[in-house]
This record gives sequence, structure tokens and C-alpha cells, in this order.
Amino acid sequence: MEVFFCYFLDSTDDLISLIDSYTCVILNNRRMKCWGRNLSGTLGQGHSNRIGDGPNELGDYLPPISLGVGVEIKECFDFAPTFSPTLNPSIYIFPQKTCKSDMLGTASACIITKSQSLKCWGRNNEGQLGHGDSEDKGDQTGEMGENLTLTSLPGTPISIMASHTSNCVQFDDLQVSCWGYGNYGQLAAGNSFSQGDDPMEMGNYLAHINLGTNLLIRHLAGDYLTHCLISDLNQLKCWGYNNSGQLGQESTDIFGDDPQEVGDYLPNIDLGTNELVNQVNLGNWHTCVLLLSGNIKCFGLSSSGQLGQGSVTTVGDSVNEMGDNLDITPLGSGLVISSLYSGGTSNCVSFSDGSMKCWGLNSFGKLGLEVAS
Repeated sequence: MEVFFCYFLDSTDDLISLIDSYTCVILNNRRMKCWGRNLSGTLGQGHSNRIGDGPNELGDYLPPISLGVGVEIKECFDFAPTFSPTLNPSIYIFPQKTCKSDMLGTASACIITKSQSLKCWGRNNEGQLGHGDSEDKGDQTGEMGENLTLTSLPGTPISIMASHTSNCVQFDDLQVSCWGYGNYGQLAAGNSFSQGDDPMEMGNYLAHINLGTNLLIRHLAGDYLTHCLISDLNQLKCWGYNNSGQLGQESTDIFGDDPQEVGDYLPNIDLGTNELVNQVNLGNWHTCVLLLSGNIKCFGLSSSGQLGQGSVTTVGDSVNEMGDNLDITPLGSGLVISSLYSGGTSNCVSFSDGSMKCWGLNSFGKLGLEVAS
């Protein structure tokens, strides 16, 4: 999934994501508009025609997605858990927002409503909409609005993480459940089964995932067939597909499709002595982290230089490539990184002075270097 980057200078509209084939914004009335490619009804307009490549398709011509009477969208809900174990305030650092949702998958989307319910639409070939079937929603008339059923969940959602063909939700008790395509262990269920395409697999049938004893999840991230979490101790765990070492386990073994690979069996990723994680972003086959030390480290596929190491050598798939052996991505001296962004084969960072640097695949000039490569 290749992501491009835009910034809104006016806070009245909120850009939630830019996928390789479509874009969505949440408007100041907490409704959503999407345009671009329309695979399986991803744009939520009751058809599968692309929008935005012809005249009279945007602006007032583009209606907000119909999600039902009175439905307002919330990106996520803040939380302040009081149960034990509590978040460690000495090192717990929130991102720029105290909560975050990634609402857009490759060809499906999910929103959390103001009343803390979940609605999903678009492609549903692996049950990723959580409707207990495999029928796409949003590509035919009469499928949106009040006719778009809520996704039945075993708790009250506060954030959603949508990825290629699966979704994960974090609940107000900080537990997490995942559903959709599971062939590569990306549901962290200890098996390779898909979940959500049968009515007896959602609601209270949907189990919480086990990623470790007394582990609280601060942030979830996912892309394509790999998922990661940052814990309350700012440590990183990743699971799922691992063809290029993007799980950081110095192998290409899949993690999460066997009971001996989840829970306490799933190790934290070694990023170096005393290194802790502030942000994590995933490309198609690579992972980048912004460390609390202020540095960037990346591992996985480097076919287009997306690891920023001046080579196309894959890192993380062989022994002695992680930990202190994993090089920092050199971005220059005297610069303070504010945020990290990753796409399929490219990455960008923004700095405290408002500047930005990008590296990786430069097709269509998307790195902003005024050259194409």
C-alpha cells in the first residue's frame, strides 16, 4: 500500500489518510468525503465508479458518505485507565494526539461513531467488514446509511486500525480484537484462520488477542499483512507476514499463526541498548520506528532504499542485524524529528522547524525532490 502525504493548514477539515488509490477527509461537521478509485464501493456512494478524475465530481457535487441519521465520526477516544497495571507515566509518551485511528484499508474503510459504535464498508472478501459474511458493502444502492449494519464487537471501541484485508479495534478496557484475513498470523490468534466472514465469529465470539502478560497497548499499526504494537513501556512487538524481515526477528519466519508465537512467546523487537519506541510506521515489506532518543531505525525490504542506509540490502532477516547492529537512518545533524510517515516503499519525516525529508521509491516524483527516479 503506497501512501502519499498532504497537510491541511486549516483545522476545519481533517485528512485521515491518503491511500495509493483513494483519499478521505473528515469534515468539520464530522462527516466524511472520499474520492479516487472505488474498489468494491470503498468510496461509500452506492456504486463502484471512480470519483475525482472528471469534471463536476468534487466540491458540492460530491456528497458526504451516508452513514445513517445523526451519525457523527470520531477519530478515536481519549482514555485514562485507572485499573492495574497502569500506564507508566515516567516514560509513557503519547504521539501528537493522545489517541489515533487508521480508518482506511486498501479497499475498505471503518469509522467509529460518536456513540462508540463501528461501521465498515467496501471490500469484504475476507470478512474484514465484520458483518458475518463476505459480501462487499457500498458498491450497490441501498447498502449505506441506515442499511449499513454496525460491526458487532465484544466491547466498546476507542480506536480502529485498518490494514490490507484485516482490522483491529482497541476497546475502552484497552483490550484488542482483530478480524479479517488471517492466513499469515496477522490476527495474532495463534492460527491461520480468517475471522469475520461467518456470523458465529463476531460479537462475543470474537476473542481478545493475547500479546503478553500485563501488556498494555499504546498504539497499533498495520500495513498489508503485518501488524505492530507499541506497549505502555514503549517497547515494540510485530507479527504476521515476514518475507523480508519486517518483523525484526532476524528471520523470515511468520509470527502469530502458531500458539507458541503469541502472548509471552512473541518477543519484543531488539532495537538497541536502552532504545524505546515513540512511533512506528509500516510500509509494504518494511518497518520504521521513531525512537525516544529522537533517531529513526528501519528494517525489512530495502529494494528502493526505503531503509535509508544507502543500499538496497534487506535488513532484519538474518542474525546479527538487529539491536545495536541496526544502523540509525542518517538524516542530518541539528534536526529534531516531529513525526514519521511511511508508505509502501518510501518514508518521510517532518522536523520541528516545519521542514521535511523523504526517501525511498521516487515514482511520480512523490518524494518532492524535483527529479524522478
